[in-house]
Formats: sequence, C-alpha cells, structure tokens
Amino acid sequence: MTVPEPTLRGFVAQNPLIVFARCALQLSLLQLGRRDDARIEFERLAEGEFGLVQRDWNWLPSMFVLSDICAELGEGKHAEILYRLLAPYSSHNAMLGNVYSFGSTAFALGRLAAVLRRFDDAEAHFEAALAANRRIRAAIWVAHTQCELASMLLTRGERSDRTRARELIANARQTAEALGLVRLKNRLELVRVGDKAPRASAAAVETRSPEEGGIPSGEAGDIDALVASAISRARELGAQVSFDGTVTLLFSDIVDSSALYERLGDLHAHDVVRIHNEIFRRQIAAYGGEEVKALGDSFMIAFSSARRAALCAIAAQRAFAAYCESHPDLPIRVRMGLHVGEAINESSDYFGKAVIQAARIATLAQGGQILVSSTLHDLAANAGDLRFAPAGEKELKGLAGTHRIFEILW
Repeated sequence: MTVPEPTLRGFVAQNPLIVFARCALQLSLLQLGRRDDARIEFERLAEGEFGLVQRDWNWLPSMFVLSDICAELGEGKHAEILYRLLAPYSSHNAMLGNVYSFGSTAFALGRLAAVLRRFDDAEAHFEAALAANRRIRAAIWVAHTQCELASMLLTRGERSDRTRARELIANARQTAEALGLVRLKNRLELVRVGDKAPRASAAAVETRSPEEGGIPSGEAGDIDALVASAISRARELGAQVSFDGTVTLLFSDIVDSSALYERLGDLHAHDVVRIHNEIFRRQIAAYGGEEVKALGDSFMIAFSSARRAALCAIAAQRAFAAYCESHPDLPIRVRMGLHVGEAINESSDYFGKAVIQAARIATLAQGGQILVSSTLHDLAANAGDLRFAPAGEKELKGLAGTHRIFEILW
C-alpha cells in the first residue's frame, strides 16, 4: 500500500534521521509524476557522496531505493558513485529489517550500469539478480529484473537481444497481471519491441464485441489499450472519478511515437516521452482533470467540466508547441480527442460507449489537432471564448452511423 505524500512529508519532518523515509518520499513523488520534486529530494541526499545515509541497518535498502530512483531520473553523474558504494554488496539481498525484501542488490547494480551504458556489466548483474531472486522465491523482483534486463537489451540492440527481450517482457507481464503490480505494468508499457506499444491483454480485447466495449481486431495501439483497460475497470474507475451527471473524457497520445523510438533509441526516446508526460500532467493539474489511466505516451483524462477539458487541451498543445520551438530536433506532436458522456458510476455499459467515442475521435486527429464530438461542441461553444471549426461527418469504428466532429482552433 502506497503511503500518501503528505503523510510521508510529515513523518520525514518529525524524523529527519530516518533516511529510508526520505527515499520512500522520492518514490512517492515519482509515482505521482512529480519528477522535478523527486529530483530535488534526491539531490539533497546525494550531497557528499550520499554521506547523509547513515551506515546502519537501513543503509543497504536505502541505497537500493536510491539506485532505483537514480535510474528512473537518469542521473548519470550520481550513478557512478552509487555503483561504487554498492558493488561490494552485489551478493547480498536488500532487506528492510524483517518487514520487506527488495531482492538481490545485483538488480540495483544492473540498473546503474545501464544508466552508465556499461551494457555487458548490466547484463551480468541482471542475470545474477534473476538467479538470486529465484532462489529466494522473490517473484515480484524476478519480474522487475526481467523488465529492466529487457529494456537494457533493447537499448544495446545486438542481434540476439530483441528475441530475448520479447521473452523477458512476456514473462514479466504475466507476473504483473497475476499479482496486480501497477508500477511494473506502467514500466512495461515503456519497454518496446518493434511495435508502437505492447498490446494490452490482446485476448481479452479481441473477444469483446464493440457493444461490450471491445476493440476491433488489429487496432490495438496505445489509445486502444487504454480503452480496453478502462472498460475492464469501469466499476473501479467509478470510485476513482466520481463526477455527478456527465463526465468529459480526453484521450491523447504522441503521433508516430514508434518512429521516435527508432530514430532516438529507447533511452533518449524515454526522456522525450517523460518530458511530454510532465508537460501534460502540469496542465491536467492546473485545469482540475483526473488522470484515469496512462500507458506510455497515451493518456485518458476525466473532467467534470467540458469547458475546462477543452481549455486544458488547448494549454497542453500550446505548451507542446513552445517545447517544439525550442527543441526543433525533438518535436512532440500530440493528437487529442474529447467527448462528453454519462458519469462513470451511472452505467458501466454506457461508460464503455462514451470511452470508445472519445478514443475513436482521438485517432482521427493529426499531430497538433484537438477534435471533439458535437456534444462537447454544443456544451462548450456557448461561452464564446473557444473557437471551433467543423471537421465533417465521420464514421467511428465500433459505433453505428456517422458523427459530427469539430476541431478546436488554438
């Protein structure tokens, strides 16, 4: 169970010498998508070559978690120090007292070596971690190790690496699904093998009819994976996003992100996707949106107000345009689609159709476009501060008839 960030901050303020709590705070910030805040906390502990981390029974688990955070943040300048400090403990398991096991320290060394692009060393560490974690039956850490080894193999890109990575990803995903490992599932969505994104439970998606919220066979991209997940979790989402009356749904993703990975390589492309996610999440928070689901570079966001959803989409597109101006070699071209439907807790069946309609509208958009349903247009146009242009009558796969679509001009 994740401890809320305010609770952690309060505990850290009262117990500043319990360094592991400060490490846990950084993990919490990362999971909330607040990478800049996590980086600030990480840099504080990194002072004096991590000299603030006391050499007590908390030292090894604290250094393990700091190594994981270092890898997530891509902090190469600190990775070398952490690697040197942890190397003598490569054959140890990191234990937080008698409460929790982080598995083999070799996993942390593998992640650090990957950040430092010492791929052969990283492979050796990950293989050692797999063996050690299997010996102690640490299934969760076996799966995390499989995921990170696959990521490293894809970055290294040798001839046999892709085949091995596929196998590792499949095994890790099976464990993640069986045990409900949310953080691992999210991480696996960023580890790509050729396709735009891993398919989300293809059997479950393709056996559903459109009326049940399924996706037609052969279309499972990032947005469709979001749809499949949302439909299967309708009741859970009803509790998470409890709007009365209607809800506005926004879907978005980076256009042709597979080409981005091919051109930049996994490591650099992950950084671009991370920047995209940070930019978008800032706007979501500013306009009161609820992040229902994120897979890789795709988002499903819920708003209680159609107008605020539209303003959020506009603000995000303007932020992406500003980023592209300052980084012409790393363009982020994002498409968005919005629709208004019944609130989630009213009817899971109708929620399914509303989700599909918003998602299908998003797939019609080009990079930089915001397309919306006629329902949203009629609700949001009355205020007079938004500009729309007709985009024609469109067929939406899985939905009967044609649908009037509008573009928001930003």
